[in-house]
Amino acid sequence: MTTAAKRLAQLEEQANQPPPKREPPIDELRKRAAEAAINGTLHWNNLQLQTPLPAVVPIPSNVFHLKLGNNEFVEFPKEVLALRQLQVLEINANLMAAVPAQISALETLHTLYLNNNRVGKLPPEIGNLTNLQMLDVHGNRLNEVPLELCWCTALTKLNVSDNMLRKPFQRIEHVSIPDLLAVLKMMLVSQTRKELHMVQCDIDLLQSSAMEQAHRLCTVLTSLYLPFVEVGEVTDLIQDFAPLKILCFGGCKIRSVSPAIGALSSKLRFIDLRRNDICTCPDGFGGLANLATLLLDDNKLQVFPKSLLECKALTHLSLRCNVLEEVPPEFGGLANLKVGLRACVHVCIERACMCASSGSINVCPRQTGSQRLSGAASFLEHYVPNLGRN
Repeated sequence: MTTAAKRLAQLEEQANQPPPKREPPIDELRKRAAEAAINGTLHWNNLQLQTPLPAVVPIPSNVFHLKLGNNEFVEFPKEVLALRQLQVLEINANLMAAVPAQISALETLHTLYLNNNRVGKLPPEIGNLTNLQMLDVHGNRLNEVPLELCWCTALTKLNVSDNMLRKPFQRIEHVSIPDLLAVLKMMLVSQTRKELHMVQCDIDLLQSSAMEQAHRLCTVLTSLYLPFVEVGEVTDLIQDFAPLKILCFGGCKIRSVSPAIGALSSKLRFIDLRRNDICTCPDGFGGLANLATLLLDDNKLQVFPKSLLECKALTHLSLRCNVLEEVPPEFGGLANLKVGLRACVHVCIERACMCASSGSINVCPRQTGSQRLSGAASFLEHYVPNLGRN
């Protein structure tokens, strides 16, 4: 470690040290508490207060505006959680590393200043603050925004700048509040159902790729549907979606698929990559031992993907509207495989017996978005019989 790095580490360690113990200014606290009992606003800011708050000076129960900024709270003062009439809480510029889940008890709260602390994570229970209109958490150590924030439907102002946000939340401050809440709700529902549906999203609401948005849920998703979302390429991120059973990337303008897709060999059974710009299939497809259905219609494939010979579980392979000449006879070795090769021609290979219609390759007419999306459920039911969705 360099000298500069050591010095930086020392400064960070010093910054994380708790402040020395101080005696609270009791007389000043009493004076301000008496004023708050009359007007409902308590000014306990800039007093170097620490937790716990002094029991000899309780906070008046009628307080609706509480100012606790610029103190030395290392923990969120639990006394605040008992204020059932609290509407505005300013607890900025302290040393807090966490916000308790019990903050959800402040049901009347509409303005919350938590900026310039050391908070690394907001509790999911913050979503219970349905009256919250303004949330300021800038200058903390947040890596992400809780998906449960989507239930704060009254929210109109949100400041998350100067944090340590990871994708897909890095540019969240540039997103309108309604759009943000819509995306968070979609991701929350996806996490609960273990399915992520993004259908015809023309713009990236979180200013990051759809794959990056989905990657946040990669450890729980069993189904990933991104039809007509402009993905561009299936990157190495795909290998992290270990539980995935169904992958639908139809009409996503995909040009390439990472060989890392082969890492999903244990679960993945259904892949829909129709209506893309794929020219070659990666060797990674050969590692998908449980793949039952692969749809590659309407791409730009020129060479038949021989790596699929290793997919012994493959039963449905659709390659209509590509620029292929033929299906190699070796595919007759895959028992019960059904291959769709040319437009309107279904070529069946069963136990090394292949029958194909000759003629040039036709290009199917493009369908509208509604036509493409209709019948998706019956389509999956047909191609993936008895596939568990949970």
